[in-house]
Amino acid sequence: MQLHEKHRPRVWADLVGQEKIVAKLDGIRRSAGTLAGDSYFVTGASGTGKTTAALLIADEVADGFSIIEFNDPSQFNAEALRNLYRQRDFRPIGKGWCYLFNEVHGFTPTQIRNL
Repeated sequence: MQLHEKHRPRVWADLVGQEKIVAKLDGIRRSAGTLAGDSYFVTGASGTGKTTAALLIADEVADGFSIIEFNDPSQFNAEALRNLYRQRDFRPIGKGWCYLFNEVHGFTPTQIRNL
């Protein structure tokens, strides 16, 4: 396990320097009652906590076994897309599903259209 993963914040209170996103998400929670059912596009410079924020959102809306993360655009191919479509028909016991797509700048226009 890499150092940044070992010490990654596991709760919102430990996320330092991202007051704007925490406030925005708190507002969504107050108005909608939950973060579930929406899509979030988290952007920013490298090392600013985008993946950490995305993982905290994912943990809030889905159980750990229902979080699917794509860290490399080459992982997202036609077979992966078919699997996502199959999985959406099966609701897990618990909160729901969450898909994380890291490094979307590397996705091809076709991959983005398919999503």
